[in-house]
Amino acid sequence: MKNKVKVQTYIYAVVSVILMILIFSFSSQNGNSSGELSSSLSKLIYSAINFLLNCLNLDVTNISALMFHTFIRKLAHFSVYFALGFSFYGFFNSLNKTKVFSIYFALVSSLFYAITDELHQSFIPDRGPSVIDVCIDFSGSIFGVLLCITIYKFINNKRVKSYKG
Repeated sequence: MKNKVKVQTYIYAVVSVILMILIFSFSSQNGNSSGELSSSLSKLIYSAINFLLNCLNLDVTNISALMFHTFIRKLAHFSVYFALGFSFYGFFNSLNKTKVFSIYFALVSSLFYAITDELHQSFIPDRGPSVIDVCIDFSGSIFGVLLCITIYKFINNKRVKSYKG
């Protein structure tokens, strides 16, 4: 069992580091590069959604491209920190610590990384820190931790039921 825990620990640690590198690399892009990347992705998704809604004969004139672009950017923040919160909780939980310890350190680590990520952006041309982004990032982490807890609880309940016969 100890080797299994070690493997889980390494997997969660590697995933966490990869996510932090990904976040850092996105935050290192200047404002123009970052805007172009998210704009091209937003336009692609926006076009696909418009096509689908038009096929369904639904009115799409109320959805502005700029509003949609902002939504996609914020969703990206939420999503990557969702994954980071999930992997942080998995890492701390795999160390066989208490659930409270795992939750606390997963959330504190996520919040710390979100804050330092926004501070990092203040040194990048045409970028700046945003308290709103920290809140969105932290919200994503909370939901990631909650999902990980739910999955662990579900797996443990299945093990208990199969053990009882």
